[in-house]
Order: sequence, then C-alpha cells, then structure tokens
Amino acid sequence: MKNKEREKEVVRLYVDEDESCTNIAKIVNIQRRNVYRILKRNNIDFKDKHTNCNLCSKKINKKQKNKGRCGSCNTKVRRYVAKSYAVEYLGSECKCCGWSGDISGFDFHHRIPKEKEFCINALTVANKSWEEVKKELDKCDLLCALCHRIKHSDYQNDKLILEAKNYSGIIFKE
Repeated sequence: MKNKEREKEVVRLYVDEDESCTNIAKIVNIQRRNVYRILKRNNIDFKDKHTNCNLCSKKINKKQKNKGRCGSCNTKVRRYVAKSYAVEYLGSECKCCGWSGDISGFDFHHRIPKEKEFCINALTVANKSWEEVKKELDKCDLLCALCHRIKHSDYQNDKLILEAKNYSGIIFKE
C-alpha cells in the first residue's frame, strides 16, 4: 500500500469506524506511533476513547458493554440486584426481630444446616439460576446480622458461662 493510500485508510478507520489507534496499527500494519503522526498531520484531534465508570470514576473503554460501568462495579450491581431479589423473596424483614432496612444487614440462615447445598450470599446468588436460588432460599430464614450471630452463638450455654466464671487465666481488668 502506498503512503497516501495508507494515510487515507488510517484516517477513515479512525474517523468513520471509530477504531483505536492500536487496532488501526494492526489493521494497516504500521507502528502505532505512526498512526498518531498521520492523524496529527491531517489535523485530526485525538478523540478520548475512554470514559469514566458511572460509579467509581475509573477510566473505562467506551466500547465496554457494561452500561457505563467498569467490570468491578458491574459485578457489584449484579450482586446487589441478586441479593435484593433474595431478600424480597423471603419477606424483607428479620424473622426473629422484625427489623427491615438495608439489604447488607440481612443474612440467610439455613434452618437445617445438613440440608444446605450451597451458602447463600451475594456471590453465589448472582451466579446461579433463580430456580436454584429459590430452592435453597426455601430452606432458609431471613435474619438480620445480629439475630443470625445470636442464633449461632454458644454464649447462652449454661456450662460455658459456668466455666467462664471459674476461669483462672488472664483477666482483662485493671
């Protein structure tokens, strides 16, 4: 390809096809810096082919298919949506105390731990089919984080409390 034809091809790819300079260099088989030189010689402003993520402002390529989000934020959105569906499915309030609030304060408590096929959390819920998730949610109670912690606590065990009262190790008092 002659130099003039090559220049026209570079300009066309950049302006009409919205290709990146790196891709143009590969297509036309020239060095990337020569693409920049050709564009400059033809008085073409370098378009910023990047935009910022709508959530975290990290620079992302405009061609990303994440609706203006970087990969990390897209994952967060997907996990949030999945967990919000799961919380809504179980009634949106703690079964023990009735608390309702931010979905980050909810846990999924398996009533019979031996029947648990997988742990319900934003990661697993976002990567399974809704039918699989509902099947597992039917084995769970929606609890606030505090009630869930109390449910799994052994601190109400009378033997433990008696042993603690008779403890003779390091005492954390002044």
